[in-house]
Amino acid sequence: ASVTVELGLSVCLSVCLLLSISLLGCLFVTETIPSTQQATKNGDTAVIIAVKRHDPATLRELVRAESDLNLQNQEGLTPLMIAARSWRTDITNILLEGENINLDIQEKGTGWSALHISAETGYSATTVALLKAEANAHLKDKNGDTAVIIAVKSCHPATLRELVRAGSDLNLQNQEGLTPLMIAATSWRTDITNILLEGENINLDIQEKGTGWSALRFSAERGYSATTEALLKAGANAHLKDKVWESTTTLTFSSMSQPSPF
Repeated sequence: ASVTVELGLSVCLSVCLLLSISLLGCLFVTETIPSTQQATKNGDTAVIIAVKRHDPATLRELVRAESDLNLQNQEGLTPLMIAARSWRTDITNILLEGENINLDIQEKGTGWSALHISAETGYSATTVALLKAEANAHLKDKNGDTAVIIAVKSCHPATLRELVRAGSDLNLQNQEGLTPLMIAATSWRTDITNILLEGENINLDIQEKGTGWSALRFSAERGYSATTEALLKAGANAHLKDKVWESTTTLTFSSMSQPSPF
């Protein structure tokens, strides 16, 4: 009888121990994993955490549950912006399946959208997914830079090509008055210039607001002969004058005494 009692007590103690562990586990999960809309101390929702963890299965369930996909954390980042920083295009695509997702929310500090971020990181597949979902390629950040300008500055030819193929406006100027072509002309990366020249309706002769310099003027001043050749073949105006009445032809053979404003 005593053996039976001891066995019964052992079983009861084991069951109580398991229940205690289970209860503690539930409490731990409740404290560390937010509900679909609840945010952590960093402002991260369950959706953001699933994106950061690259957890497609969990993310898909959260999206199906109609979680708010537009909530920003304390950094001003939405789930889509965070996904755009990663090569995991599957994560981006799951988010894009969500109803009422806003593709064009801008980060509070820089004014970058998810498309700006994908242009900067150079993940062309993510850029394609965003463009197909109709992200605004003409949206400007706080410096007036479009996703095209960001791709040019970051020297990401594959991403830039997708933006050009999507019909992005290549003539938009940022707050400095620079177009994507002007910025490309200040670099030795002629491949970047050539991709821009593939775009329809590109204006080769837009002039920077302050100096009146065109893309050809920039390339001539920097001495990038391959870029200069590409611009001339595309029909850039070699006789265009800047605000001090100096033509590109004159500059090419001058002493280069005038410093670049950039």
